[in-house]
Amino acid sequence: MSPRAVLAIDTAGPLIGVAVASDTHPLLSWDQRVVRGADAVLLPAVARMLDALDARGDHLVGVAISVGPGAFTGLRVGLAAALGVAVSRRVPVHPLGSLEARALLTPKRPLLSLLDARKQRFYGQRFGPDGALGEAVDQPLSQLLGRTPPGAVVVGEGALVSADALAEHGLVPLARADAVPAPELAQAALDGLIPPVDAAAVQLRYVRPPDAKRPTHLLVPPGAPS
Repeated sequence: MSPRAVLAIDTAGPLIGVAVASDTHPLLSWDQRVVRGADAVLLPAVARMLDALDARGDHLVGVAISVGPGAFTGLRVGLAAALGVAVSRRVPVHPLGSLEARALLTPKRPLLSLLDARKQRFYGQRFGPDGALGEAVDQPLSQLLGRTPPGAVVVGEGALVSADALAEHGLVPLARADAVPAPELAQAALDGLIPPVDAAAVQLRYVRPPDAKRPTHLLVPPGAPS
């Protein structure tokens, strides 16, 4: 029987990545920091991973994807790529929150997973020995740090953005805190730690509405009262 494999995609932050975890073959991974146009580099990377997976005889059994919160456009690009692979290969999707995915980077607890939400706010989620301590939130950094005990480890790109504030609160950024967790996401799904769902049931988890506003003036017919 062919070795099982899971492809994982994470595009929640500025560092995006793809990985393949296999029962028997070495881990495959790729990541790149992008400012815009994530699809231009992500889709070729996914194609290369699938080609490598097929060449070594792995059997794709699922696609893992981080589903937010995070960069609005990046998340949509990542989800579209994941669903495209899942539908074409007829495999389930393993969705996991972006902050939960980053918590996979280390077993250390207590832990704060942190992503920069811009406008002086952060996406954050706290974790203890038994798992998540509540849902992901969008809050000013002071609120997140005030509820995190001194000595806690911080992961996620937000740890680099707020390094000085973390030090003042006695919090410790993980080495390479901004690492993309695609390899850990792929392995967790392969190990059965992320339940599979049908591709049609996957939704992004937005904590904050997108900044882009719908152009309502285009919805009013000419001459109609506004």
